[in-house]
Amino acid sequence: IEGDGGVTLLGSGIRLLGTGATYGLVLRSPNNVVDGLVLGDFTGDAIAISTADAYNNHVRSCLIGTDGESLLANDGAGINVEAGAHDNIIGVRPPEDKGGVLPAEGNIISGNSYGITINGTGSDKNFVAGNIIGLNEAADQAIANGDGVQIYGGAANNVVGGSNEDGTG
Repeated sequence: IEGDGGVTLLGSGIRLLGTGATYGLVLRSPNNVVDGLVLGDFTGDAIAISTADAYNNHVRSCLIGTDGESLLANDGAGINVEAGAHDNIIGVRPPEDKGGVLPAEGNIISGNSYGITINGTGSDKNFVAGNIIGLNEAADQAIANGDGVQIYGGAANNVVGGSNEDGTG
């Protein structure tokens, strides 16, 4: 998604399966919402949030690398925030957000080479919380990622919270 952004994708059962495609979604613009999609089987990242023009995006309530029970592995990251993308939300909103924390906003990110990566100079002030990473939807069986969360390559001032509904724990 490029240009002015402001796109809302409401999934509610929509499955994006790569079957050989490199990327599921690439967000290169601000103010987009990705909600309720099932993404898997990509040779790269299921969702890439890329470039400094990609800010104030929100990925919530998605199943990434799994449909909640079975493996739909992505060879790259479930979600990759890179190349200066900043001020994005993966999962629940920060407690100080005026809309408040909504428990159902957490994602299930499992079965990928990497669960979530945040990398590159300028990839700052992203908020990751309230997600289930490396488990099934019931959080009682492993669907492991190669790595859960990685922050590297100059990314700074990012917040990674817990898997509780309010982002703690």
